[in-house]
Order: sequence, then structure tokens, then C-alpha cells
Amino acid sequence: MISLQADAFLSSSPLQYFWGNRVASLGCGIKLNDLHSSELAAALTRATTDVVMKEAAAKIGQKIRSESGVDNAIAFFYSYLGRAGEPALNS
Repeated sequence: MISLQADAFLSSSPLQYFWGNRVASLGCGIKLNDLHSSELAAALTRATTDVVMKEAAAKIGQKIRSESGVDNAIAFFYSYLGRAGEPALNS
């Protein structure tokens, strides 16, 4: 997701099934089904010329930069400690 954080496109490989579907559904990237040179070339051309896709990537990038991912991850982790018999920390 670093490329989205930098307002860039994300062309996801077939090996990244979840992220490929996610960036494609958000309109900010392209899901590649194959790694053939023709498909990769078409994806790179579209990603560098599609204004709507670039704007969507910039919007998602702004949202990612405004979040505190580490703080959110820690809060999520601690929310489960109470369920394991430990008191949860208050944020």
C-alpha cells in the first residue's frame, strides 16, 4: 500500500489476489490476471494516463496518510486482550 500512500497507482500481480481486487474495486489500481508483457504494458499505460484512476489513488493516499496505522493496530490488538482475561487499555 506504499504506492497508494504516495498517490501512485498500484498494479497488483496475480499473486496478490485480495489487494488486486481491492484496488480495482476502489478504482485506484489495476488487477493483473497474468504477467504477460502485453497485459503489463497495457496496465502501465492505463495507470499513467487515466486521470480518474490517478485522482482515486490520490484520494486514497490522502486518507492513508491521515490515519495513524500503528496506533490503530495497537488499539485493535489491545481490544482483544480483555477477551483473553487481561484488562483492555483505554485509548
